[in-house]
Amino acid sequence: MPYCPVCRYEYTAGMITCPDCDAELVAELPPDERDAGTEEKLVPVFVAKDRTEAQIVKGVLESAGIPAYLTPGVAPYGAPKVVDAIGRLGQQTIMVPESRADEAGEVIEQALEAGRYDISESD
Repeated sequence: MPYCPVCRYEYTAGMITCPDCDAELVAELPPDERDAGTEEKLVPVFVAKDRTEAQIVKGVLESAGIPAYLTPGVAPYGAPKVVDAIGRLGQQTIMVPESRADEAGEVIEQALEAGRYDISESD
């Protein structure tokens, strides 16, 4: 299966470029650079309904100085990721370093309460 080296998503065979960022897909992903500087475990703090919502939440966290990472297509109960007809992923999980999880939850909650961002609460 081909992968996007930028978004780090896996796509179906036959795709040549990433529909999200237009990068050329590769057969294998390069090492994840975020792992080079930290040994800290990443934990989920929010499940977004789509890539747009995930990018909003990631931006909210990063603007608060919290490193955030997206894991594509993470579905409940270990179900496989779902890719639609044009290769876009559905749900995405926002992960943060374990030591920042409580702070990240508070930042997300404050953004929701303030109504500044159109994001739904995760379960």
